[in-house]
Amino acid sequence: MPMRDLLPMMSRATGQPTPTRPLPYALLYLVGAVNELHHTVTKTPVLLRHATVRVLRREEERSRYRASRSQAERGVRYRPIMETLMDTVAD
Repeated sequence: MPMRDLLPMMSRATGQPTPTRPLPYALLYLVGAVNELHHTVTKTPVLLRHATVRVLRREEERSRYRASRSQAERGVRYRPIMETLMDTVAD
């Protein structure tokens, strides 16, 4: 499931607004670099790493998983994603 499909569902589960427009990768790279520099100086947690942006960009359209094989061969049953998100937010 691509992030653009997951974000609206996460918004419904959390009650938080969904981002309205994508950020350019150049800006994300800059934010990652500034976050890492900020961490080096202040020792606060890094919110977004430069490496994370690289992975997000590289895997954007490649991370597609299908449950059909595990369902057919193993009889696995998956919960609906919305139910899972609601339970995650509740914890």
